[in-house]
Amino acid sequence: MPIQSINLIIKLTDKCNMKCQFCSASNLDTHDMSKDDVCRVIDSLNEKFAVKSISLEGGEPTSIGVKAFTEIVEEVSKRYPDIGSI
Repeated sequence: MPIQSINLIIKLTDKCNMKCQFCSASNLDTHDMSKDDVCRVIDSLNEKFAVKSISLEGGEPTSIGVKAFTEIVEEVSKRYPDIGSI
């Protein structure tokens, strides 16, 4: 039984298409999270905590591809219907 509730922030990628001069995001070696990665993280934390909400973020989350981003949102919404905004 989870004893503490949390708001979960998942960084899907470090990629960003803005190329701001003050930011080093374009120089990062990035790893994009897949749908399976995201669900594995949520499952793991949901066993120990009551996940209240999920925020999918990143440099620019849709830079992983709109299709991949949409699949992640749909899968998370389907698998965790009681969890707040995505």
